[in-house]
Amino acid sequence: MAKAIRDYDTETVLQSARDFLRQQDEEWANFSRLSQHLCETFYKLKPKHLDPKNKKYKSLLKFIADYPDDFEVRQDNDKKGLYWIRLA
Repeated sequence: MAKAIRDYDTETVLQSARDFLRQQDEEWANFSRLSQHLCETFYKLKPKHLDPKNKKYKSLLKFIADYPDDFEVRQDNDKKGLYWIRLA
């Protein structure tokens, strides 16, 4: 496994998310798979440290959902707490 990136900014995280979703076979990806990918890619990833700073995101889901021009997020119809994501 590659070493986690320690020096990153908001755009780097967003680009990594876009790249990950482009590589998926399905149109919709399980959000937890994207979350795991980002946490493995970026050392000690904390959404509250990402821009805009005044937001203080408590979760990656809320952070990603704030970029509707890039991503579409939806909750699963049957399983509460399961979210799906795709490129917008």
